[in-house]
Amino acid sequence: VTDRQQAQWLVRSALVFSALPVERAYLYFFNDDDQARLHASSGITRHFQPKPSYHALAHLQRTLGDCRFVRVVRNEPGGLRIQEYRKDSGEILWAVWSQTGEGKRFRQTLESIPGKLTGAEHMPFSPGPAARPAWTEKGKGAIEVPVDESPAYLTFEAK
Repeated sequence: VTDRQQAQWLVRSALVFSALPVERAYLYFFNDDDQARLHASSGITRHFQPKPSYHALAHLQRTLGDCRFVRVVRNEPGGLRIQEYRKDSGEILWAVWSQTGEGKRFRQTLESIPGKLTGAEHMPFSPGPAARPAWTEKGKGAIEVPVDESPAYLTFEAK
């Protein structure tokens, strides 16, 4: 897989593990030299320099590190997945992504959102601020957001 796909799979795997009844999941941290041998390009650094997966996982930690998993909002095999997380402050975050594995991008209307949308970030692949996906209000309690295989994190002010 590409470095971008590695980042997508690692972050989505961590999100899915958070929804399972497991106590721990470990990341195999290995610096790679990008050579043609088993596990030789599986690290989150290459030649001790951060790869896209490093930045994506660091963003995941900053975004959801102090949250608790609440529920799977939607799980369409081969399609849309939404998971809900909550901070002690009551702030709600949704992780939204496509499970297609085919690089599809689409816009999706999300109904019954849990409050006022106060922020949105797309999983980054490099240092610096995360991209902010453009979202559109679609009436009371609904928004339309872009969806792809890189999770977007939507932040809501609790109702």
